[in-house]
Amino acid sequence: MFEDLPTELTELILMKLSMRDAFKASTVSKNWIQAWNSTPKLVLDDENFMRFDNNYESMFIEFAERVLSSHKSPILQFHLSTRIENKMKINRWLFFSMRYNKIKELHLEVRYARKYKVPQRLFSCHELVHLKLVKCKLTPPQDFKGFNMLKNLHLEMVKITDSELKNLLSSCTQLEELAFIDLPWITEIDIRNTKVRQLNIVGSYSYERFQLENQSLISATLINKFYHDVHDLHTIFFCKNLVHLEISGYKDLVLPSLRDMKLETVKLSLPTLPPDSITNLVSECHQLKKLDVMIHYPDYQEIQIVSTSLQSLKIGRCYSHLHLACPQLIDASIYIDTDLYYWDSELEYRQTKVTLPVAFNHLEKLSLETKADLEEIALAEADIINLKHKISDLRGQLSHQTRRTDGDRQYCYCRSN
Repeated sequence: MFEDLPTELTELILMKLSMRDAFKASTVSKNWIQAWNSTPKLVLDDENFMRFDNNYESMFIEFAERVLSSHKSPILQFHLSTRIENKMKINRWLFFSMRYNKIKELHLEVRYARKYKVPQRLFSCHELVHLKLVKCKLTPPQDFKGFNMLKNLHLEMVKITDSELKNLLSSCTQLEELAFIDLPWITEIDIRNTKVRQLNIVGSYSYERFQLENQSLISATLINKFYHDVHDLHTIFFCKNLVHLEISGYKDLVLPSLRDMKLETVKLSLPTLPPDSITNLVSECHQLKKLDVMIHYPDYQEIQIVSTSLQSLKIGRCYSHLHLACPQLIDASIYIDTDLYYWDSELEYRQTKVTLPVAFNHLEKLSLETKADLEEIALAEADIINLKHKISDLRGQLSHQTRRTDGDRQYCYCRSN
């Protein structure tokens, strides 16, 4: 039965399985072994071993060595995610994946404490299309001419200097998607001379300079974790072809006129926002279809959302009176505030008001949230975060205890001999 399957189908099945299961499945028949040896995608992730084996590190190394030694064809996609601290092994596996210089997609995540320095061999892989690096140190050689075919670059917790990043971006002329996640060593991001269409910047940035004006850009997500200000963030509003925009956490943001932009989706989660900003945004963006707004320290302004194009709306506690006239609205989530506040030592009862002057003939989903609803969601999210932290701590303790036990065993063995 298994012998009769076409090689292409066998390879597809193996690629859908985890690497550990795929390796076991390859023993079904000779055809499956041949398909395994020629599969163009390899994924090595020691998380699969941590769940079942106390001595996961040596088990993972042995498994990776067996997988790579049996592979005979060029590797086009190679994913390696590990927390082992054996740099020689990691280098060996990377060199193996690059031996034919045919690799098109590389995902590398090295999760131990010190930054792993990516070997210089990487910069000779000129057919790379997708490159994702996590917790690494990236140092391009001075004579590096760029990845001519690279379209997707994801750098997360990567150590790289401003000049190295600038040269990398300018030399990779085919870049379309950029993701910069938690790059604390970076003080400037400049994409003006690129063809980037999708940009994702997430981290704790303060007083950095963002040069984001780029007419190729159609989607941008800018998330600052600690409510800092960033110089030149307003350059994102010079991108006239921008369709999707998400901005979160940036302090003292002022929205300019958006009349010339082609925005269809806008998501804002900000500490403050000047009065009339939301009203002006909706009135100026004539193609706007989806709006999501949360202001964390609102001044309870009157907001008018009048649009013939808006189809989806989510608005949090940021208004005293919401005037909503959107006849094409399909999905709406509106926060209704009813609570007691102290103003000038006097107790005031505040209740938000919503005015709906037009019929909503297309409305399919309406959600009205109160303060109690949001607090319940926040508590649930906090419980999940705490649980994840506890699991991470237990894994660390277990790993430490395992290493101590192995050391004690080795010491006893040496003593007995």
